[in-house]
Order: sequence, then structure tokens, then C-alpha cells
Amino acid sequence: LVVVLTLILTFSLNLGCFFTEVNNTRKWQDQNKILPHGALDIIFQSPENFGALDFKIKVDCEALDHIRGLYIDPSHVVFDLVPQPFSA
Repeated sequence: LVVVLTLILTFSLNLGCFFTEVNNTRKWQDQNKILPHGALDIIFQSPENFGALDFKIKVDCEALDHIRGLYIDPSHVVFDLVPQPFSA
């Protein structure tokens, strides 16, 4: 039991170090990549410094309601999978 716990602890510590190294290390530059180059954590904290592009698509709530009304059938069996108290 002690050996298993020691192995689990060692593995989790090494995995944590691995993720920290991967997220804080600059990757090889790829000329065909349109996303920003650099360390992932730094890009996440200040994307404007890396010329990050915004791929967000803004949609009006009214348009979503209209599409839901056209294509979603509330009596479909898939909606019976969710219990009634959670479906509200």
C-alpha cells in the first residue's frame, strides 16, 4: 500500500512539473500557423501583445430563439432523458 501511494504521489508531482514546463516554454515556430507563437500561459494572460485574432462570432439572442423554434421539437424523446426537475 505504501509503495502504491508513493508511486501515485511521484507520478502526480512529475505530471505537474511536465504541465508547468509545457505551458511556460516557447514552442517551435511554424510559418503556416495562424495562431500566436509563444509560451501558452503568457499568450493567455496578454493576447493583445501577440497579435491574437478574435474568431468569435456574435449572434443575436432573437436569431437563436428563432432557430430553436424552427428546428427543436420539445416533444422529442431525447428531452425525456433529463428528469423534469432539471429540465426547467
